[in-house]
Amino acid sequence: MYRGQATAFLMSGLVPLGVSILDFALPDLFGGLNPVPLALVVGVLALIWGIVRFRSGDIVPIARQLVIDSMPDAVLVFDTLLRLVDLNGTARSLLRTDHRDSIGRPLAEVFPEAIALVGSDKRPPGDGIVLVQRGAGAEQTLDIRISTLLDWRQTEIGSVIVVRDITEATLGAERLRSSLREKEVLLKEIHHRVKNNLQIISSLLSLQSSSMEDPRTLAQFQDSQNRIRSMALVHERLYRSENLARVEFDKYLHELVDSLVQTYNSRSKNITAKVDAEAVMLDIDIAIPCGLIVNELVSNALKHAFPNGLPGQIGVEMDQDRDDSRYRLVVFDNGVGMPENMDYRGTPSLGLKLVRSPTRQT
Repeated sequence: MYRGQATAFLMSGLVPLGVSILDFALPDLFGGLNPVPLALVVGVLALIWGIVRFRSGDIVPIARQLVIDSMPDAVLVFDTLLRLVDLNGTARSLLRTDHRDSIGRPLAEVFPEAIALVGSDKRPPGDGIVLVQRGAGAEQTLDIRISTLLDWRQTEIGSVIVVRDITEATLGAERLRSSLREKEVLLKEIHHRVKNNLQIISSLLSLQSSSMEDPRTLAQFQDSQNRIRSMALVHERLYRSENLARVEFDKYLHELVDSLVQTYNSRSKNITAKVDAEAVMLDIDIAIPCGLIVNELVSNALKHAFPNGLPGQIGVEMDQDRDDSRYRLVVFDNGVGMPENMDYRGTPSLGLKLVRSPTRQT
């Protein structure tokens, strides 16, 4: 483009000048005709052709130096042969080079780190992040963006490389990731310790109950152990899970019901317990109350719904309402059922109280 502009402007001046010299030196060359006006017309046509063909009349922004040089990103312009055509002040600081020493030099000398990202005939220009060693032990992380320059005919005339120093941002992101990893480890440790402490309490209750002879008191201790175990299972699942805030409640229900069946093994030999739950993730604030509800209802069914070793079935279902994101938790059995004259809202039973209270909470 620059070669064409120069040729057009030179022709616009040299043609009239050359014809004038020839006319002066050889008066008889043009047979007495004055060729200068015709030469001037040719020169004007060459000038117009240069302006239109190469857009030489486009307005050059007077603030180019101020805008480009004040950009925080380094900007480097290369021609089709990957020779440096222009660069701004940030690029000079990044490459630690002088403007006059860099112009015309190939990319491999000016900015070798970008060679692998520059396009070829078989591969388009690419973007990427590279590490650059600067000085003794100093390392920079550079975000490099490469764009192809096209003229008005959509012909490639070069490329622009924009470089942003993201060293501090990368270090900040790494510090943030490290902090998050530390907090995850700490949170896992908290869940692990809470689970262990609850298991210790359950073990203490078991030791205390081993010296008791009153069946009613022994049953109360066993119920307390089951309630503690239901809460410990929540923290155990959180400790094992990648998500430290939400519980895979379907898997939790399977573990809880299996644990209760094993606890009441002597009464549940002829009882089938089945869990049918969708893959539901619950926050810990909802999972623990729901776990207590299932614990109480399944425990009561195992203890009272099938007297004298009657066979039967206990079921737990959990699904989600797709319309309003609510959940449905159902515990049922085909046992003898509750007495018809029993008011479960006013019963002094601790188990039913523990069912009503979390129900209002959730």
